[in-house]
Amino acid sequence: MSRFTLRLLAGTSARRGVIVSTACATLQSACVVIGAAALATAISGVFAHRDDLAQEAVPVALFGGALALRSLLVWLAEASGHVAAAAAVDDVRRSGVGRALAVGGRRSDTPTGETTTLLTSGVDLLDHYFGRYLPQLVTAFAVPVVAVAYVLSVDWLSAVILVLTLPTIPLFMALIGRYAEQRTRRRWETFARLGAHFLDVLQGLPTLRIFGRGPAQVERIRDISERLRASTMATLRIAFVSAFALELLSSLGVALLAVTIAVRLVGGSLDLRSGLTVLILAPEVYLPLRTLGASYHSSMEGVAAARQLIETAPPAMLNETVTPARIATSAICLHRVTFTHPGRSTGISDLSFEVERGQRVVLCGPSGAGKTTVLALVLGHLRPDAGDVATDGSEAVWLPQHPHLFSGTIADNVTLGDPRWSGDDVRAALAAAGATFIDSLPSGLDTYVGDRGLTLSGGQRQRVALARVLVRTAPTLLLDEPLANLDSARRALVSAGIERVTRGRTVVIAAHAIEQFAWADAVITVEPAREESPAEAMIEAVRS
Repeated sequence: MSRFTLRLLAGTSARRGVIVSTACATLQSACVVIGAAALATAISGVFAHRDDLAQEAVPVALFGGALALRSLLVWLAEASGHVAAAAAVDDVRRSGVGRALAVGGRRSDTPTGETTTLLTSGVDLLDHYFGRYLPQLVTAFAVPVVAVAYVLSVDWLSAVILVLTLPTIPLFMALIGRYAEQRTRRRWETFARLGAHFLDVLQGLPTLRIFGRGPAQVERIRDISERLRASTMATLRIAFVSAFALELLSSLGVALLAVTIAVRLVGGSLDLRSGLTVLILAPEVYLPLRTLGASYHSSMEGVAAARQLIETAPPAMLNETVTPARIATSAICLHRVTFTHPGRSTGISDLSFEVERGQRVVLCGPSGAGKTTVLALVLGHLRPDAGDVATDGSEAVWLPQHPHLFSGTIADNVTLGDPRWSGDDVRAALAAAGATFIDSLPSGLDTYVGDRGLTLSGGQRQRVALARVLVRTAPTLLLDEPLANLDSARRALVSAGIERVTRGRTVVIAAHAIEQFAWADAVITVEPAREESPAEAMIEAVRS
């Protein structure tokens, strides 16, 4: 087994199934030898005792029993392998989802569509690896070793031929397998890229249609699909060539044995029973190696997907630790923080402030000043280029500038499936968020909002997302433009609700205007690192 396989087994609960399938594969080798010897004995006995075939009842029964037991062991090995595969798929998928949840809102180099493809169809392909390849790998080792050892006791010359010809198969498999693995990885990367791009196109379909860029994206998808087709055909060609070569090598080995045995049978230097035993065992010796080659090619995609999920370094916690004395009385502390967005000259320069526990502050500044960036630094979504960011470690909830609503009811989007919040809690949070429109809906809290909340207006989505934050009792709240998409009357109503619910809690609000937050304890002005042109400010506003 490779180092990655051992790592994969160590990180999953599939070990028991693999052990059972390994034991079954090992016992199959004994059945193969016993069955071959019994069949050769029965056939040679028929020629020796033509008048009394009843004497061959014992070897025939032994052959039938070995065949039946072998069939049972093959089934048990595959069943155990599939159980192990199910456990491994579940563990790898849980690990991948856990990493995605750990990333949270942090920026990642892996597109969402690619991650989705890896966690779904990619990981499912591990079933071939654990259900077929690993059991076959053990069989391909055990059967030739046991069979050659037995042949050595029957006919040493045939054993020598087997020893000389057998290594050519795994040698060829290793040579072509390394090339096939590279091709398979390349194909999987193309497949994941297609999934990522297709998801992006679906998510941005309204925008693409408005700007007339639909045909261009169709061509782009067609181009990636063509590359995927070419990569798939290249991988299949390798698999077909490998299968042909393995069949050819196996056939040549069996033919060489058959010729030498036939010559010696005619010459009388080899008895019929020994010759038949070797001839019956020879295909069984080569068969597991040929099957292993086919199983290897069918399992590589699952391994490539699992490798990409497992070997990706988990995201580290990005918040740095500031001296205990500084954080002793503060919930949030930034000390001389500098951050510049990659590829852009704007950012935050030498920013310092502290937020005491229970204090409510407003971050204000012009568009593009870095208010959203400050919240991302506090949350750990970004790492500062210089300076320190620290929190007291208390639970924090966050309202992003563009909150996401899930396909479900309003109540589902507020509670996110948490059973701690009752219907009364949800109504109270919605009331504090100024979501009075709930009362006019036919189904109230059970109103279905559709994917990404498309059945609601922008202001309604904002208020439902704000209620999601306000219903929770976390001691720290980070709110990014909570009054966005609201008219002046509703802004006053929502601001009053936020003030009432957040008393005694630590609150940081990013806002362009501070008039509606006169109740805040302090105002922190965030200045851009350099003067921006109007065009740059507009681009920054769209990005943030």
